[in-house]
Amino acid sequence: MKTAAARCACAAVLVAAAAIAGARSGGAVRGPVLIVRTPPVGEARAAADDDEDRAIAIAIASTPPAERTRLLDAMRYTTARLEARLSPLGTDFGEDGGDAVDELRRVMASYLPTFSAARAFARGAWSAPDLEVRAAASCGTLAAGEKCVAMWRATDTQATAERARFLAWAAARAAVADLGSRAAAEACARMLRERAAAPGSPVALALLDDDLALAPVAEREELKEAAQLLGRAMLANGFTDTQHLDAFARAPPRGQVAPWLDLPRTAIVVVPRLSAMADPGALERAIERAAGGAAIRWIHRP
Repeated sequence: MKTAAARCACAAVLVAAAAIAGARSGGAVRGPVLIVRTPPVGEARAAADDDEDRAIAIAIASTPPAERTRLLDAMRYTTARLEARLSPLGTDFGEDGGDAVDELRRVMASYLPTFSAARAFARGAWSAPDLEVRAAASCGTLAAGEKCVAMWRATDTQATAERARFLAWAAARAAVADLGSRAAAEACARMLRERAAAPGSPVALALLDDDLALAPVAEREELKEAAQLLGRAMLANGFTDTQHLDAFARAPPRGQVAPWLDLPRTAIVVVPRLSAMADPGALERAIERAAGGAAIRWIHRP
């Protein structure tokens, strides 16, 4: 019969062996994770062609219907003014209000936090000159030179892990909350979206699983047609598209945003504004208020 000391020694050996095996396989880090790599000097990751399309898709999905209508009206109004300039008999009927494109840019500026967060979140891979980071559901098999760290900060506070999370801020600082039912999740998302444009709001995006799956969104087709007409009018008047309006003009993308995140149908993912990262508790408080007393199971809170 083994003594208690012997049993403890055997258990310690087994735990150590399991830890070593987990570290080798990458299984020691719970998902979602960030795969980190230091690229060779001069090597840079090229952005995927559909990064911008996916970003615009989730930004529109997270925009309340009234705001989509406002954006649509602004595009159509700007197009009408630009087309009037092209007619020898026409006049810019809104010229007393300032330049048409400048006015549109002012309207678009109010959506900048949402679009910026959507671009960062949808990308799924981020880079600096000396560091490359990509999101994954698990560590899997790592290539030479790659390191796997937890996306959501736990005990690993090493400088490389913290820097990787900073680059991937839209994913690493997002809150994921399970509201217990689909109806509660939809109600919470709707409330967060309506409050997102308020001054000082910490919320940039409030997304459900259908949004991540790029489900069709109302007004999307109208926005596409309006953006196509606006693009032609801007080009004819010599204006350059500096706000990625061409992404509105293309067909909605297909696929999945954030495939590294297994989001239940009863949950929402809330991406903060970049400016709100100084107060992580603000995002949590905003979700709790929007939940209206519904019980929340936090999958992740920054």
